[in-house]
Amino acid sequence: MGCTGESLQHVHPKRADEKVTLSEYHDFLRVIESLPDGKLPEFPSVYAPPPEWRASRTLEIKELVREESNAIENRWDKELLARHLRRRRRLMRALRRERMEAEQFVGLALSIGIALGRDALREDQDLKKIITNGNAKIAEMEEDTRRFSELNPEDLHSVLQKAVWITRVDRAERLLLVPPENVSLVREHREQLEKIFPEDYTANPLDPVADLKVDQGLPFEELAESGFDDRIEWDIDDAIVGADTPDSVAHDEPQSPN
Repeated sequence: MGCTGESLQHVHPKRADEKVTLSEYHDFLRVIESLPDGKLPEFPSVYAPPPEWRASRTLEIKELVREESNAIENRWDKELLARHLRRRRRLMRALRRERMEAEQFVGLALSIGIALGRDALREDQDLKKIITNGNAKIAEMEEDTRRFSELNPEDLHSVLQKAVWITRVDRAERLLLVPPENVSLVREHREQLEKIFPEDYTANPLDPVADLKVDQGLPFEELAESGFDDRIEWDIDDAIVGADTPDSVAHDEPQSPN
């Protein structure tokens, strides 16, 4: 692995928490540059959308949570992604020239892609806090034995809102694995990589599943210095009694003498 031209043969697929070397990066680029459009071949996005369970689903909520988690995990399965890419003849020829297995190419693509996502995060997006808050919500759902199809519309909406945490936590956990060296690598080559990767990987991966109440704040907030409703004191001497309408005001005004 010491020089760019050496093979990646017999090397296990790269994990998200492993450093991508400059040599491996150049190996990846050579494969991409040998393709007609010079872009990453299309394959299913690893970033799952938020759950959209049909109201007719008869499974218990805890079972739906387990099903959703398994579906998300399958999206990151390197063997499944490699199986999809093996249908790309030009790609497979390029990989044979580099003596690289499809799984190894997928591992590099995902490691670089998720590092791009980590680099796109904002400073105020605290991954550990998201994971802690989300795991508490998910734990509640994992104990929920209600059948989804039997919920009333209000509860259906509430459960689906909470279920977004499954997607949010999964993304945060994977982003947290990225080594700082990989973030530095993609930051240095971001302009080049943005031409190679689809927007799913170059954009901020937490924004599509953001909790707006947490990230942007509630529309109204009572500040401590302004007091709270339960501390309001009422004194009859300070009260203004009567209806403040034009008729009542006119009626109460003294009549001018003729």
